[in-house]
This record gives sequence, C-alpha cells and structure tokens, in this order.
Amino acid sequence: MDEMQGLIWFRNVVSKTSRGNVTSGDLLVSGQTGRKEIEGQFAGEEIYGEVEATGDGSTKTFTFTVKYPPVLLRSLTIKVEGQPNTKGIDDGEGNIIGVGIESGSINYENGSITVTFNTAPDSGANITADYSSDFEGMDEIPTIQTEYTSKMIKARSFALRTEIGLFKSYQMSKRFGTNPDELLAKDLVQELNAETSKAVITKAYLSAMGELTWNKTAPAGVSYAEHKLTFFDVLAQSEAQILNQAGRFNGGSVYVVGTGAAAIIRTMPGFRPADVQNAVLGTHYYGDLDGKPVIRSMVMPSNEMLVISKGTGFFDTAVVYAPSKRAA
Repeated sequence: MDEMQGLIWFRNVVSKTSRGNVTSGDLLVSGQTGRKEIEGQFAGEEIYGEVEATGDGSTKTFTFTVKYPPVLLRSLTIKVEGQPNTKGIDDGEGNIIGVGIESGSINYENGSITVTFNTAPDSGANITADYSSDFEGMDEIPTIQTEYTSKMIKARSFALRTEIGLFKSYQMSKRFGTNPDELLAKDLVQELNAETSKAVITKAYLSAMGELTWNKTAPAGVSYAEHKLTFFDVLAQSEAQILNQAGRFNGGSVYVVGTGAAAIIRTMPGFRPADVQNAVLGTHYYGDLDGKPVIRSMVMPSNEMLVISKGTGFFDTAVVYAPSKRAA
C-alpha cells in the first residue's frame, strides 16, 4: 500500500436467478464467507420433492403449476406424503396415470397440472412433484455472475531505527574486520520481518476455521514409523475441510508450524529441510513436506500448525502481505 488507507477486493459468484434452494442475489461463492450449500437443483434439470399442494382430508382434485416449466415428457412423478402406494406419472401425451390416481393431466409447456386421487390425501399431507425442466424451451436459464466487492482497510505502521556511535563503529571494523553498517542493516531488517510476520500469522491463526488432532503417541502394537504415516491422513482431511468451508481448494498447501510441530515434521518421510546459510530471526522458511512449503514460527503454539490453501492469484489466497518500505 502506498497510503495509510486502501481497498481490498473480494471476488464473489452471485446467482442472478432463483431455482431450487437458490434465490436470485444469493452469494454462491464468497471471498469472505465461503460457499453456499446447494441442494443440487440449481443448474441441474431434475427437480425433486417440490411441494405443490397440501391435503385437507376431503379434497380429491388439485390444480397447481410447477415452478420451472416447461416440463420434459415422461419426467413427471406425483406423490403424496405418507401414502407410498399413491403414485402418478405422465405418459408423454399429457395424461397422468398410476396407482391411486383417478385421472390427471399436464400441460408440458406451462407446467400446469390437474390430478384427482382415488382417496383424498390426509390433512397436512404434502403433494409433491418430481420432474425435469426442458432447458431448451426455458426463457431463463439458471444464471450466475462474477462480482467484486471491496472493503476499506487501514495500514498498520511498524517503525524501527538503528544507531551506533562512531567510536563503536570504528572498534567493530578494526576488531572484527566487518562493515558495521551492513550488520546493523541486517539486524534492522530481521527485527522488522519478525514483527510483521508475527502480526500476519497471529491474524491467520485467529481466523482459522476447523480443527483436527493428531497424537504423536503410537497405539499399542503399532511402530512409531508406521504411526507417523497417519499424519498425512490428517493433512489430507484438513485440505478436505478447507474445500468444504471455502467451496474450492486452490491447488496446494502451505504449512505454518510451531517449534514442536516442526520437530515432528523434521523426521517425517518426504521432508526436505531448507538450506539455511545464515541464522534467521523469527518466522522463516523451514523446508518442504512432499513439495509443500513449511514455515516455522515461534508465534504459533508449539505443537500446532496451520494448513493454508495457497491460491494461484490475488483472489484465491488466505493472506496478502503488501508492505510499503520507507527508509529514513
């Protein structure tokens, strides 16, 4: 960010039509709240259990219109709640026939139906219709739209400076043969990185949804080497949990681990440690586990880890770090 305030954008998928349990304007996939649970009758032609009328114990003839005409030939089934032996189907010529059905008809084009039962449905019993919409004849196909929403955010400032006297600088240069300015600059960068990474990881940790547990103690009769393989089952479950909550999984994971969890991962098959040339301060790249980055951080509780979905773009990521550097 170049200024103290700015906008962060979220990409959403919004329904522009109503169908099934989806209403026009519903957020199907939200960058903030995840995915809406769809019952499978939004984009599909089949409609199941649509309630058309309710019995009163005396009425035998009912007239109603299904919600999403036109109706495909030979796709209609009429049922009565609590009366499994009552069932009507269309014959493809506009007639409704079946067990417990005295007569009935359907207009495939506009979806209007009239059905007369041999016995009046019980009071409170729902009369339902299963059918398929003829998409080719529909005026309005189920429609979605990608929209973008924004939220105002305020930048957090981190300020740090370093200083050294001329005499101390001269002493360091003569005694250790080093450039004190370079060492001070390195220390300054490390301290700032430690502070900012702490803020980022704390925010991600507090925003995490869902929890899974793995016990490092092997069950009786199972070797520790064999037991460690169950750790990967838990990781796979965590990715499935992200998919269920967010509606999509963006092709990879990043693991942010505490020091205790890092020690366990260090001995896992498939772990490749990072080639660290210099001492690091604070959060740092620790290595790869089966090709997925592992970030070790003292900010995390020692025996816990975050599984984060790593997106392929700005709209598919859990954390965005956008610093503006100013030197004085």
